[in-house]
Amino acid sequence: MSNTMPEAKTETNDSNDETVPPKKRCVQSDLQTFVVKTHGKLKHDIDLQVAKYFYANNVSFSTAEHLEFVNMITMLKPGYSPPNRKTLAGPLLRETTELLQDEMQKKSCGKDSTLIED
Repeated sequence: MSNTMPEAKTETNDSNDETVPPKKRCVQSDLQTFVVKTHGKLKHDIDLQVAKYFYANNVSFSTAEHLEFVNMITMLKPGYSPPNRKTLAGPLLRETTELLQDEMQKKSCGKDSTLIED
């Protein structure tokens, strides 16, 4: 018994006797080829937008670690993991505060204004 693979048969087209190459087999791709890891600037930008949502709606930071929230985000953007509560309460909060302060400073440049806080 031989261990060699049988040669692929070629088909001929009866109408004009041309040789048709054998059909190629499709190999199923690994699932990882379809998952795009989110990192770098894109991850930071998404983290910042998620943080702004939490701040604007007064959502508890612990919600970021709730299984259903993580599952929802993963379904929306596979390969992305949302920031945890400590990141929301720390670096992202500081960055958002600085961005808002810069924005308010630019808008009020050259104008007399009074800041009132409740």
